[in-house]
Amino acid sequence: MKIHLSVLTAILGILSLINAGVVTYLVCQQFRLSKEKLKLDLFERRFAVYKGVQIFLEKILQAGHVEMEMVKDFWTATQVATFLLGEEIPAYIKEIENKGVEACKVNEEFRELTTGSERNTLILQHTKLIGWFNDQLPELKRVFAPYLGFKAWV
Repeated sequence: MKIHLSVLTAILGILSLINAGVVTYLVCQQFRLSKEKLKLDLFERRFAVYKGVQIFLEKILQAGHVEMEMVKDFWTATQVATFLLGEEIPAYIKEIENKGVEACKVNEEFRELTTGSERNTLILQHTKLIGWFNDQLPELKRVFAPYLGFKAWV
């Protein structure tokens, strides 16, 4: 009877070790999965900011002008950038926002004038601003690449 009891005790000890190993493995896998989920969530939020900028630029280029409502929507879509991305991204977004407000004001001013050199100057200024927005679409990919590029997530 003693032999059977010691064998049973040894088997139970081995099973306990196996069980502890399995639990440890599962905990490690859960931890790894949680880290990957966090990465995915962060990527999705950063991509939403990128998309907000892209949509704003595309709306400007489609309309050929900027309206204050577009700037407000842009601000709403990108305000979380400060918390999700490096310092250069919020600064870049602020520059786009400032240019948007400027383009909106210039657009309103030249529409109020019917003729004259001041109107022509404002139209030229507005055209340059729209050109600047056009230049930002390819720039946007370069600026956001360190935060959205595939290599940053593997």
